Amino acid sequence: MTADDMLAAFDGNETCLGVAEQADGLFWLYVAGNGDSTGRIRLRYYSAALKNVFVSEEFAFVNDTRLGTVNEPYTPLFTVVPAGH
Repeated sequence: MTADDMLAAFDGNETCLGVAEQADGLFWLYVAGNGDSTGRIRLRYYSAALKNVFVSEEFAFVNDTRLGTVNEPYTPLFTVVPAGH
């Protein structure tokens, strides 16, 4: 992970619901929804070193839910987004 890497959450309409900040080798992401962004979300991770975007599995957006802690970080499964997508 480099300082130029990025992580963000998107709903099914590709609306960005939050952009993570990096600290202590972890991404800290707060996801905010609105009336149009409930339901399923995906995380997108950009690796500056690899110059590629990775997308997570889709999961449910649930208000007031916390995934992971400092001692037990949430680690999603990512797959490579094909070039041009």
